[in-house]
Amino acid sequence: MGYLVAVLASAAAILLRLALSPWLGPDAPLYVGLFAVMVAAWHGGLRPGLLATALVGLAGVYFFMDRDGWHIPSISDRVRVGMLLAAGVMVSAVCESMHRNRRRAEERREALRTTLASIGDAVITADTAGLVTTLNAVAESLTGWANADAVGQPLDAVFNIVNETTRQPVENPAFRALREGVIVGLANHTVLIGKDGTERPIDDSAAPIRCKAGEVVGCVLVFRDITERRRLEQQNAERSRLVALRAEVSAALAAARSPQPTLHLCTQALVHHLDAAFARIWT
Repeated sequence: MGYLVAVLASAAAILLRLALSPWLGPDAPLYVGLFAVMVAAWHGGLRPGLLATALVGLAGVYFFMDRDGWHIPSISDRVRVGMLLAAGVMVSAVCESMHRNRRRAEERREALRTTLASIGDAVITADTAGLVTTLNAVAESLTGWANADAVGQPLDAVFNIVNETTRQPVENPAFRALREGVIVGLANHTVLIGKDGTERPIDDSAAPIRCKAGEVVGCVLVFRDITERRRLEQQNAERSRLVALRAEVSAALAAARSPQPTLHLCTQALVHHLDAAFARIWT
């Protein structure tokens, strides 16, 4: 496809040059040929650009030759053709470098997307302005935002977190990571509110993204749903309270005291381990 573009662009440039001959004269340089080289090199890179350079160079030799015969062009004509060829090669090389850098950037982005997709935790990346640049599949599931919709949105809108107890907004750790350039962990008892209003307890961390020069160019936020872990923690805490309550009640009953102090100790144990405001026992 790139070679076809080179041929078509060169042909268009040559035809345009022929059409302009009455005004430019037969010895005018083939300036329009450089545009053909630019189009071919921009579209296809080095080789299509060199092909367009060769074609417009041959056309340049034709235009600079004496129309009375096919003799060797003069030195000035050869210099002009040589300058045209050099400019074409330079333009082709520059465009090839741009193509190569773009391909490398696309490969790095694809590698990053593959890496993020393979991570079991939710991952959100943002730029220095705090705007979302990408979400992996887990982050899409937890936040309720599709990657296409979240890109370019403020991070606070996508990653909406509040304190589990006070319901007050919590500072996004990504902003501190951007501001101070350090890894930041989220405070305990933090709840993520999804786009649909679903609430999940989470823990997470944020870290700055740095370029080769060490400058912060963005941040990455990694978080996970800890609903199941929180449920197990509550179960274990409840079990521990009941075990401790049973132990204190058993100790009070085994002390063989009179009923009143025994009941008093049992009541204290109930208040302490069951988080009751008070307890009363009728005898």
